Amino acid sequence: MRLPHEAGDGARVPLEAAAAGPTEAAAWKEALERLERQAAELAELRIITRQAESLREERDRLEAAVHEERAERHAAEARLQELEKAHESVTGKLDLLKSAPFFARRRLLRELRTTT
Repeated sequence: MRLPHEAGDGARVPLEAAAAGPTEAAAWKEALERLERQAAELAELRIITRQAESLREERDRLEAAVHEERAERHAAEARLQELEKAHESVTGKLDLLKSAPFFARRRLLRELRTTT
């Protein structure tokens, strides 16, 4: 193949194509334009791919944060249930303390002091 030749609108086509006739020169020009369009599309697709990867990474970070928040919420709910049970126990002992005789009251007070 010989060196490229400038076509009328600035497209570069091989000299053989220009010498072969206007039909082949047009075919070379069309092929060159198609390649340029495909190169532009490829560049756009690469940009879109980078954006998609960035969004995927952000989604993964957000999912990890949601998972962590759920774990913390479950731990807090479990702790709340423990505290509610302890509160019910202490409240029950205080109710018993109100009407208990002296020695039973002393025993209940000792139990209350050790549980809190």
